[in-house]
Amino acid sequence: MRIFVLSSDIPHISHHTNGISAINIQLNEFLKIFLQAGHTVCLQVIFNNYHPNQLTDFEQRRLEELKSEQFHVEPVFFAKDYNQNQNWRRRLAKHIKNIFGVLFKRICLTDFYPSVSLKKEVTSRIQAFQPDALFIFGSPEGVAASDGYHSAPKIAYQGDIDFDPGKARLIDYKLFYGPLGWLMVMTGWRRIRSFEQAHLLLMKDLSKIFTATAAHVAYYKTNGCQNVEELGPTWIDEGMTISNKSKAHKRKIKIIGHIGHLRVTGSTLGMYFLLTQVMPELEKIMKGLDYEVHIIGAGKPYPGLEKVIRHPRVYLRGWVADLDQELRSGDVFLLLNNAGSYLAAYSRTVMAWSMGLCLIVHRNSLRTLSDMKEGLNVLAGDTGEEIARAIYSAVTDGMLNQHIRQNGRQTYEQHHTPRILAERVMDSFRMSISQS
Repeated sequence: MRIFVLSSDIPHISHHTNGISAINIQLNEFLKIFLQAGHTVCLQVIFNNYHPNQLTDFEQRRLEELKSEQFHVEPVFFAKDYNQNQNWRRRLAKHIKNIFGVLFKRICLTDFYPSVSLKKEVTSRIQAFQPDALFIFGSPEGVAASDGYHSAPKIAYQGDIDFDPGKARLIDYKLFYGPLGWLMVMTGWRRIRSFEQAHLLLMKDLSKIFTATAAHVAYYKTNGCQNVEELGPTWIDEGMTISNKSKAHKRKIKIIGHIGHLRVTGSTLGMYFLLTQVMPELEKIMKGLDYEVHIIGAGKPYPGLEKVIRHPRVYLRGWVADLDQELRSGDVFLLLNNAGSYLAAYSRTVMAWSMGLCLIVHRNSLRTLSDMKEGLNVLAGDTGEEIARAIYSAVTDGMLNQHIRQNGRQTYEQHHTPRILAERVMDSFRMSISQS
């Protein structure tokens, strides 16, 4: 089978480098398994606006390595290749057009997905490769640039619903934008509605959508995308963590309160919940125990978070070189990013299961993965007090701690290894091809 892959990121082998995200690692695992299965794979990278308009030496070497591993690699596209002539006047005109576009139900895709302007060139590259299937891996830019191509099945693995982070920031505008955030809200909701319409136009053009988040399946089906299936996130096999902690009252307890970049939507909502709701309750419930809460991640927090992030028991670690060791040395691992108005499945969940960590989540997270079961592979709570009590139970009850760790690892082995997910995608390729 010949598979043409579109991505907004370069695949990487290891996450022990600053700037490498989960999608780099996951993409590498999928490509490797496709190649091992005997398929011919071509990679087209279309960088988003956050990437500089040139490759780093590290990225250039990685692309050369992929070529030596028998991958076909097309020249990359940078944002400058599809964001031409975007001066302030054009941006202002686009913003005004977005507002009135909702009123008159006229949506221009290029206003939200400028990489759609690459369609002609991307289609030419696809046709030259003559693929049996297209696989778009977590790439809004790839979805847009391949819009309208129907000569082969087009299957996408979708992480976020593209407009959801912006929507959450409007709901909690004071946290993200400060007291003048209401100025963003005045026009923001109209723009979000336009963005949603543009997003659904593109998603309906796909043969199939695999979602990372279980709750997103219903959203897409309700809005006219019928061939939708939960796939969930994956992670490399980190190996089970063996925990031999002594009794909690005799040592310092290490709580991993957060990992991830500090200036993104889910992280901000999760850390705000941790600092304002969990920490006060933890002070009462953990009285008499010596504990630390570690926040790991690069970036400058949003204004609303900076006001509450300082706490005598909270350690801001920044980016750490050996993340695995940091996580393995913790008693519990918190993932509270779903405590607010933004809902997503995070690769950190599967990373925790892969490593056999004791995972504690906000109860909203149970809606993000079908395999997440409270009391089996996670502990959960709705309020700061419930989360604090879950932490106390996990650090003082060794049997409970091991129960969550072992069942999390089992969930990973049975449902979330890269090979299991890649096999499901390849099965979908074969079925789509047979039906086309």
